[in-house]
Amino acid sequence: ALGEQRTDLGSFEILTLIGGAAELRWEGGADTLARGDSLLLPAALGAYALRLDPDATILRAYVPDLDALAAEARAAGHPDEAVAATLHP
Repeated sequence: ALGEQRTDLGSFEILTLIGGAAELRWEGGADTLARGDSLLLPAALGAYALRLDPDATILRAYVPDLDALAAEARAAGHPDEAVAATLHP
């Protein structure tokens, strides 16, 4: 299970359950997901908890913060040229 998560104010998230079952809880609400279900989580949602059945597979899609990814890549030792070519082609 993923446990406690938090949406980023800069991007929405889309969760799609590929297999199994899951439950999503947030302040003021909850929803269950079955295989094939998708949920759009607004950027302003904030904290949420996602509980997955042991056999669950979930796809999480979001728009990443490219500046943060670039900083992580540089900190991992990737050269500036490679980072720029990958993130800003």
